[in-house]
Amino acid sequence: MSAHSTSPNNGINQHAVRLRPWCEDDLALDLQMLGDPEMTRYLGGPENPEHTTQRHARKLQMPNSGTGRAFAIVLESIGEAVGSVGYWENSWHDEDIYEMGWSVLTAFQGRGIARAAA
Repeated sequence: MSAHSTSPNNGINQHAVRLRPWCEDDLALDLQMLGDPEMTRYLGGPENPEHTTQRHARKLQMPNSGTGRAFAIVLESIGEAVGSVGYWENSWHDEDIYEMGWSVLTAFQGRGIARAAA
């Protein structure tokens, strides 16, 4: 899957992103995103590495359990993962729902990457 997004900074630059299934190697990305005080400021602060490792394991199991999916957001221009996007089962007011979330490394925010990935 790939998508393009127009940068809000100048309306001209295009940022192509590709989604790939979350994999073992994405633990480092999870640790970087969830351990960053700036990125987690409104989420209760950084997670400890043990909790992030457990969350990573749950992301890896979601496709097998049918409870959701997680994807790495790859910025095509550099060929590296710069964030994640996914959905998972949850409940709200006693109803089964799907939630969606995304995260993009601070250095890559403000470019429409998460919007394109979602």
